[in-house]
Amino acid sequence: MKAFNLLPWRETRKRRLDRVMLFAGAMIWIGCAALVLAFRFGVTLQQAHQQQRNDFLARHIDVLDRNIRRITELDEERERLLRRIDIIQDLQHEGILFGNLLQELVRQMPEGVYLRTLIKNDEQLSLTGVALSNARVSDLMSRLEVSPWFTDPRLKEIQSIREQDDRAGGHSRFTLEVSVEPQAGDAS
Repeated sequence: MKAFNLLPWRETRKRRLDRVMLFAGAMIWIGCAALVLAFRFGVTLQQAHQQQRNDFLARHIDVLDRNIRRITELDEERERLLRRIDIIQDLQHEGILFGNLLQELVRQMPEGVYLRTLIKNDEQLSLTGVALSNARVSDLMSRLEVSPWFTDPRLKEIQSIREQDDRAGGHSRFTLEVSVEPQAGDAS
């Protein structure tokens, strides 16, 4: 029998298997690297896409924030205007009421009574003036008592004054307070 030496064939086969294994390992490494790079590229694309969405949302949030600030400013401006309108309406109402009060006061004023000052505080009217006599001040108080516009006239002070030449007789300086009837003011 003849002897065959299989060593060179086994070595050749082993070298070929080593090259195949090396090639397969290299291909696996290249494939893994490609997968990692593809995954990383995909994640980067998703991050970029998400960043674009975030930027879009941030821009729109800024626009909405500006709109909200503008709406808040408009609400504040509206409140200021409403307060002004209320003040103007109150002033108009007070002006009409005060005009009516003055008209009624003129109607009720007896001859010989002259007013120097007229001060209105809330529902109180303070009158300061001069009368030819104390009886005329009393007449004024009586007229104010029956007026639908005034209630509760109170004489705070009355003082006799003499003219320099003493011809005019006894004039009286007076201070009178009277309450304004709110229902009468609302009726006009």
